[in-house]
This record gives sequence, C-alpha cells and structure tokens, in this order.
Amino acid sequence: MADRSAWPLHELLGISEWTSSSQDVDKVFGLVGLASDQQRVKHLVDYTYDAPSLYRKVALTYLLDGDLKMLNSASDHSFAQYTHLPTWVPDWSSWPRASSLGIYFRKHGDPPRMQPANPPTVSSDGSRLTVSGQFTDRVVAIGRHLPILRETTDRALVFIFLESWCRLAHRYLDAPAYRTTTRGTSVAHSDPVDIAFASLLTLDCPLAHMACTSYTGAYSRLLEQTPCHLPRNGGSVQYKDVDVFRYRNRMLTSCRKRTFFITEQGFMGLGPYFLRPGDQLVQLDGGWTPMAVRRKRAGCFELVGEAYVPGLMKGGWEGEAVYEDICLV
Repeated sequence: MADRSAWPLHELLGISEWTSSSQDVDKVFGLVGLASDQQRVKHLVDYTYDAPSLYRKVALTYLLDGDLKMLNSASDHSFAQYTHLPTWVPDWSSWPRASSLGIYFRKHGDPPRMQPANPPTVSSDGSRLTVSGQFTDRVVAIGRHLPILRETTDRALVFIFLESWCRLAHRYLDAPAYRTTTRGTSVAHSDPVDIAFASLLTLDCPLAHMACTSYTGAYSRLLEQTPCHLPRNGGSVQYKDVDVFRYRNRMLTSCRKRTFFITEQGFMGLGPYFLRPGDQLVQLDGGWTPMAVRRKRAGCFELVGEAYVPGLMKGGWEGEAVYEDICLV
C-alpha cells in the first residue's frame, strides 16, 4: 500500500475482502477515497443504492471499459450472499472465497492489461453480459475438497487430500512413477507429472531461499516428514525443515478454497471451489487467466470463476484465436 497511485478500487476490494462493515455498501464506499482511480468511481457514492445495485454498477464501470480483471473477483458465486446477482458480478459482502489470482500476480509480475478487440456489452435489463472468448478445454475430473476452514491436521491434509490429488493426476495423465519409502509412503520423483503437480500446489510461486533444488523435492520431504499417525487430539506438525515449512504454508494459501482438477487435454489446475466435471474453460479476449463457465441454458453460461492452469495462462494457449460471443448470466 506504500504506493497509493498503484491501487484502483477493484484491486482494493480484492485485498480487503476479510474486512467488515455495518452496511454492505460501505465495503465499496469506504475504499473510494483510497483508490488511485477515485475520480473515475466517486460518482458511485450514493446511499440510495442497495448493495446488489452498487456491486453491479462497480462491475460495469470496469467491464464496459474493457477491464476484464473484474471477472476474476466473481469466482464461486455459490458463496454469494445476494444470490440473485448475475454470476459475473462479484458479491463483495460474501466470504470465504479464495483471494483473486489478480492479487497473487500483482505480487509476482502483473502481466500488461490486454484491451479486448470487442469490449463486453450488457443487456438492457443488466442481467446478461456478452464477452468475446474462445473455448479451450473441458474439466473431466476434480479432486477432494480441502475443508474451507483450517481445522485439518497435517496428516489429513497430506495423506487424505494431497496424495489423492496426486493419484488422480497420475490416473488421468498416465505417467506412473512411484517408489515406496521405508515407511510405506508413495513418493514420486523426477517424473514430469510430479514436477508439474508439486509446483502447481504453490501456483508456481518462487519460494525464496529454498535450499532444495525443486518443488518436487520439497513436496517429497513434506510427505516423508509428516507422521502417518498423530495423537487423537490432532495438532500441527512442527516442521524443522525450513523448505518444507515454507512449501506447506505457500501450498495452504494457494489451495484453500480452490479445487484441483484435470482437463480433457491433459492439463492440471486449481479452480473455483464449486467447479464440476463438464465445466468448460474459456480464454476471454482481454483476459489473462482461463475462466470456468457452466452451461445454464441454450446460448447462456454461468461464470464459475477463475482458474490457474499452467500452459493455458495468458500467452500459453497455442491454438488459433477464433473468438465468439459468450453470454454470461
């Protein structure tokens, strides 16, 4: 926050999602004076608006100007308090959603804004947003959901959730490469699937000052150092290995409230918590992460939310860019 000129309103809304206010409209109004683009949004400060109307106006202020990052804040509409909002409008009064990937990339090299050739348009009743995009892939399998709250032992986290995700990746990507440790734990080494899986769990975030040479090494050591059995009262494991401690903390931040999934084309990713097999991934013209959508009715889709898919992020899609109009409701 040191450089106030760098924080427009929609990004401030993302980093303040855990704050509370007595009125839901103040989730927006309380930040306008801090926003670098306050001249652009100060007209929204009007207490005659109810929260749903205000949230829609904020979203359209950016979307109709071609700034599609707003859609990354609309993930997991099932968490929304105002359930009658269109799925493309973020409900800033609700939690617990995963923090938008926009916040993560802001810390690790935000890509330049891509202005779409055809900015979105909104229907006369404000319920449908038409965006330009191309369908790139389809979700075929999802992993077990990590609990939303942090009431999970390290043993459950590692052996119930992460290892089931890893087995799912190998089953669909057909690259078994396991060895068995003396403790009976399946540990993967130097296989492309394992390397990709271990780095995905941290959103490929650089782990500063890691002594080990790879994400795979840190993940393997996490398995080896997590006891197979813990006392009945649970408790956390005290990891003395600094690499493992950093890896575990980064992984928790990245994976909580997100779903592990496999795509039809053989990619793995982290997506919205309520993602389902059959949901489609679309690359929006002007967007910079794949977005998951779900067919609602003929010609219309619900926005499920943002997804992190190495290989399909902005600049990674190698298919011909043939865009079509996609109606979000």
